[in-house]
Amino acid sequence: ITDEAAARSFLSKYDGGLGLGEWGFVVSGGDKLQMEMNKQTGAVYVRARSTGSVTMGALHLFAGTVADVAGGATAADGIVVSEDGVELSSTKTNNVAFTAMEDTAVVPILGAGPNGAGYNNFMGGTMGFVAIWAVALTLAQLLALKAPVNTYFGTSL
Repeated sequence: ITDEAAARSFLSKYDGGLGLGEWGFVVSGGDKLQMEMNKQTGAVYVRARSTGSVTMGALHLFAGTVADVAGGATAADGIVVSEDGVELSSTKTNNVAFTAMEDTAVVPILGAGPNGAGYNNFMGGTMGFVAIWAVALTLAQLLALKAPVNTYFGTSL
């Protein structure tokens, strides 16, 4: 990841035409890794944001997983952010008014985040491996991804 002052989005799902956010996976302006779920019709979100900064300037395996988005006062407790298969210490932001994330018909956007009817928070630098699963991967499953990623890219995550 390129170290910049602004937030950078890995992936987001956002209907700019309706102004409805569903979810976003970003590096904040303070280099914190964040996974956020949105219920924009009520202007409500839940998220997990790493308490420390993630590593800049080299390839790493970053992940955001969501085990349960059923809603309620503990909805963010199921969100995990990790670097290289290791869960990062994070601050969870819960909201009792969060019932479920939006269910938009738009496709996920790679390398950009929402900004009203448009996009910003563009990801600078290089992303080598991006994937979305229909289930929350465990940390062990994320660790298992490192070997083929290292082999393909000739790295040592």
